[in-house]
Amino acid sequence: MFLSFILKDDIPAPKIKFEYIVHNRGDISEGSDGLFFFPLENVGNTDLLIASVQSSCGCLVPRFNMRPVAPGERDTVFAFYDTKRIGQINKTLVVATNELEHDKRIILRVAGRVLPYKMDEIQVRFQDSITLSFSEYNKAEIGVFGKTEFTLEFLNTSNDTLKIFASARGPDLFNVIDDEFEILPGKSRSVRVKRNDKVKHFYGTIHFSLSNKKYFTIDVLK
Repeated sequence: MFLSFILKDDIPAPKIKFEYIVHNRGDISEGSDGLFFFPLENVGNTDLLIASVQSSCGCLVPRFNMRPVAPGERDTVFAFYDTKRIGQINKTLVVATNELEHDKRIILRVAGRVLPYKMDEIQVRFQDSITLSFSEYNKAEIGVFGKTEFTLEFLNTSNDTLKIFASARGPDLFNVIDDEFEILPGKSRSVRVKRNDKVKHFYGTIHFSLSNKKYFTIDVLK
């Protein structure tokens, strides 16, 4: 009687090989390109199919080809991170394929840190005398000391015309008289803010959005 056997390497099967399984972007700026990518190759001897790529967070969106990857062919799994989220990036992607004896799945990791952009296009002065200092998260704080009205002066220090949209966040606390305005390069603009003097406990926030998609906030204290 003859025994026949087939070597494991002779069984037709795909085999996925990633160039790396961790992509660390280091420090990137808020609102910038959030692309991560993982080059791969089918080092098996039959077509490779990526069945799914699952992200550990809705802030990381995977993209991959659903077409077969032939033996010896290369492809890439992409992922796009929401860079509006400030702070550390530490997320994973779980890749499932048609590879035989690969029940454990493949885990890819994206890493890095999103840094808030610096407000270098605008200088803001309070009551014509105090230049506001913004934190690393583009926030500043002012005290109005019982005033029912105050002014904020905006100086455009960039080379581009900036359009600014203002919105007060706080229930009937105050309102911005000019909530949409434009400032030419090197020019300034004063904006009046009136508060509701019937409100005893006064605290609110003014959110400013710029036409270049940046923003900053000012917390107003009584």
